[in-house]
Amino acid sequence: ALGSGSAFSASLSEASAGLSPRNFGATGNAIDAIAATGDPAALPLLQALADGTLEKAEDGRLVIVTDAGVTDALTGAALAEPPADSVKIRLNNRLRTQLRGAIGQFGLISPDPARRLAAVDALLNDRSPEGLGRLEAALAKEQDEAVAAQMRFGVSMLSLYADDPAKRLAGIEALSGLLDPRVQGVLAGYQASETDPELKQAAADALAAIEQKRFWMDIGVNLYQGISLGSILLLAAVGLAVTFGVAGVINMAHGEMVMLGAYTTFVVQSVIRSSFPWLFDWSLAIALPLAFLVAGAVGLLIERGVIRFLYGRPLETLLATW
Repeated sequence: ALGSGSAFSASLSEASAGLSPRNFGATGNAIDAIAATGDPAALPLLQALADGTLEKAEDGRLVIVTDAGVTDALTGAALAEPPADSVKIRLNNRLRTQLRGAIGQFGLISPDPARRLAAVDALLNDRSPEGLGRLEAALAKEQDEAVAAQMRFGVSMLSLYADDPAKRLAGIEALSGLLDPRVQGVLAGYQASETDPELKQAAADALAAIEQKRFWMDIGVNLYQGISLGSILLLAAVGLAVTFGVAGVINMAHGEMVMLGAYTTFVVQSVIRSSFPWLFDWSLAIALPLAFLVAGAVGLLIERGVIRFLYGRPLETLLATW
């Protein structure tokens, strides 16, 4: 069906005629009609409407006006300038939500996985049974596992607004324990508005499962961060103790050595990115030994130029290295 261009072009032209700069109701009906054509040429038109760059002239012509130029919205032909009487087609919040769903409908059939992922995100704002049906139909045909996983998430989210209570319950159970930030907000709103006691309790249980999982995740993150920071302090303390125990030197230049290594890594990666981009995958492996060499060379210079004259005088070495 998507290949029969001329038939769809006529229907698209007819459907888009209802777009109105002043009548939100007419524009809403036109968006539904445009989406119903299934014509891929409708996607740029709908995207321009969403971006606020679609204008309509008194004679019914639709033009897309951007900084790059002016084009006819239906044919894509470049124009020298927009019609003198063209007016931007305005949207309200309801139409923006409706438009995201319509754009998502076309994105679901795109050959580009990134476009299909973006379409799923757009459809999450379309809480109509039609939006859920479109997403379920696309999921049945999806071959890319990453896209399919996002589609399954979208189906679970949109199932909360299905007419069938069994579908709503299945959606709640699928979302239970998920840490996606959108899930908690949606479930909280759903629980507050749901009147069915069973579904309301299921939403509360799902929220409790999310909170419990987040609690243990926070504990794990805090432990990891504590161990990571503690290991850095431990290394610094060991370095100070070894240096003082062996040479009688209190070395306060640890931070400088760390920064020299960090800047060496940064400079090496910057040079590789700009001059040897084919080596960038190996840039860290190249930078790490160079960071050690640079820090070690500076340490050697400090020892030969300053520290060797202060052995056995720890307070002076503390001041000199600080």
